Amino acid sequence: MVRLLAPLAVMALMACNGTRPLGPTVEVPLGESFSLQIGQTARVTESDLRIRFEQVAEDSRCPTDVQCVWAGNARVALVVALGADRRELEVNTGVDPRAVEVDGYSLRLEDLRPHPSTRRGIPRGGYTATLVVSQALPDAR
Repeated sequence: MVRLLAPLAVMALMACNGTRPLGPTVEVPLGESFSLQIGQTARVTESDLRIRFEQVAEDSRCPTDVQCVWAGNARVALVVALGADRRELEVNTGVDPRAVEVDGYSLRLEDLRPHPSTRRGIPRGGYTATLVVSQALPDAR
């Protein structure tokens, strides 16, 4: 009985303080592009860095079947964890920041698929983000 209640107690405590586990992870190499669907988490090989694709907070990109004056922007919400340190960050496709630095790592959004179309909607969980994590370059001061 205790074995059944312990995991429930942990989940209840996490719900109370607003944190969610990052969930099952896929291993990704440092410096190489990788893709995540909403709700997926990646762990960078040989580090404790984990990235979870939470949601697309905004998608105002120009539909593929329309000519626009401006390409638009999509804003992607991520949860980045390094050890016990967790941060909520956002990166963009069309405006800055397109990349963020976290404890010696640079995290860049390379692409977000699918692109909008006037002929079809994108389901809430139907996005895939392509990201790359690399060592952050030291400041040249």
